[in-house]
Order: sequence, then C-alpha cells, then structure tokens
Amino acid sequence: MITVTRLESPELPEEVVKELWDYLKDDAELSKDEYTARLDDNSRWYVSGEDDEVVGVYWLRKLNHVTWEIHTNVRMKFWGTGKALPHAKTALDFIFDESGARKIVATIPETAPHVLAYAKQVGFTEEGRMTGSFLKDDILYDQIHLGITHREIK
Repeated sequence: MITVTRLESPELPEEVVKELWDYLKDDAELSKDEYTARLDDNSRWYVSGEDDEVVGVYWLRKLNHVTWEIHTNVRMKFWGTGKALPHAKTALDFIFDESGARKIVATIPETAPHVLAYAKQVGFTEEGRMTGSFLKDDILYDQIHLGITHREIK
C-alpha cells in the first residue's frame, strides 16, 4: 500500500535530492554538499513510500493562496519500475487535500523529456514555455510550464 506523509524535517529530502544530484543539477555553482532543503509553511516536503521503503519526495512551494509549484524526486532505483506513476497520483491527491491548493504547477527543463512525459501521464497539461531559461553544460535550454487541478488527476 502506498503511503504519503508531510515531512517535518529536511534530512530525507536532502538525502533523496543528493542521490539525484548529477541528473537534476544545472550549471549553478551550488554543490551537492551545500544543498539544503527549505522547510516551512510555504515550502513543504512530502514523502511517498511502500513496504517501508521511500519511493519519492515531493517539494511544494506556495506561489499564492491557490497555486503551488511542485518538484517531484523519484529515487532512481524506481525509474522504469511502474511505481513512480501511482506514487505521484497518490501524493498529488494527498498534497491537494493537505495544502488546500487548487492548482499545482511544474517547470521541467527540456533536457528531461522522460520527466515531461511522466508529468503528462500523471495528468499535468502543458501551459507554456520559457525559452532559454535553463543552463546545463553551458547550453541554454527551454523550460516547459505545466499545470494541474485536483479534478484533472488521471
């Protein structure tokens, strides 16, 4: 059974994000060792797990009183296993209810096409593009803006 809870400390998100660091990072000068997970009422972390194992952590950042931004971090060992999608859907249901969000948005760099496809499978829809806004390996890439409301989760 999938469980989702809101986290009260930053240790687990930091651990999972650092596992994914080489894939996630852009050309910013922040190192893996310098990374800290922000945690307060407007910056929340959630965890999904199954059989006492963490599958993913989800960072939610409040943009305004109805809209939050999400960053999903599924551990690499679960990529391609079929677990990421049901965990994301369960987590989104929980997050919508717990946060009071009416809309959740995501910004995904075009360097991560499988993440974009995954977000669309969850139910996010493409809403726009921010050109030349993500720097990786000294190349500027676009970021794709997506959004979802609670009723859109497939």
